[in-house]
Amino acid sequence: MSLRDYFLAALATVLFGVNYAVIKVAVGYVPPLFVTALRFVFVAAVLLWFFPMPKGMWKPVIVVSVVQGLFHHGSMFIGMGGVDAAIGAIITQLGTPFAALFAWLLLGEKFGWYRTFGVVVAFVGVALLAGQPDIWEANYYVLLLVFCSLSWGYVNVYIKSIGPVNILQLTAWFSVFAAPQLFIASYVLEQGQVEALLASPYYIWGLLGYMGICATGLAYGIWYSLLARYDVAQIVPFALLTPVLGALSGIILLGEEMTLEKIVGGAIVLVGVAIIQLRAKRAVIPAD
Repeated sequence: MSLRDYFLAALATVLFGVNYAVIKVAVGYVPPLFVTALRFVFVAAVLLWFFPMPKGMWKPVIVVSVVQGLFHHGSMFIGMGGVDAAIGAIITQLGTPFAALFAWLLLGEKFGWYRTFGVVVAFVGVALLAGQPDIWEANYYVLLLVFCSLSWGYVNVYIKSIGPVNILQLTAWFSVFAAPQLFIASYVLEQGQVEALLASPYYIWGLLGYMGICATGLAYGIWYSLLARYDVAQIVPFALLTPVLGALSGIILLGEEMTLEKIVGGAIVLVGVAIIQLRAKRAVIPAD
């Protein structure tokens, strides 16, 4: 990789990592499902100018809008409201072992003892995190983040099963369908959304813009341009830095406490994820 591309890979990783702290702050002001819907409004408003609706892709767009938009992001944003950004950044890495499991079950990919060991190690790490006294009361949110990771794992395998696809084009159009689903879910499950938005500090719009423009349009654009030109093995190390930077953003930007238990549990999760990722030959999609 050239020096320029190392810089771009690092930039994308930072954008993905800081997004956890941004989400944490945003859902502290505005109900999470409403925030998620607004994020996809920003994504669609930015990307639709550049990408027409992919031909013959109505079904995949709808499926991804439900699984990635409503299930993954909806549960992630709710879950992030109840745990530290550092914890959220670590737990969502379970998407990698879930993706390996779905690839084995649905695509018939080989699932040897190496990947099995990686999956077990990753879940042991999350079990250690969930067993901390200060997280016992947040187990509901932990479970939502696990479900978020499950959805992410499935949608990655689903996207692979439909063949070559422009991810940014797919993202633009699934955002169009995800936003109204999330607005409806917010209307049914939440209250005072508009009032909360109007009462929020002015920088709430900057947070929404960051999620939609920086952490989605710019970061994914960089990421997939690199994956198109380099082997997956060269990109994997940067993907593994995303949860580390997510945890650091929570500590540095939000003043979260990093305990020994969180360090150990997080390290175990990352070891398990690394074992799986380093054996993978398919594209790596960071959780956001």
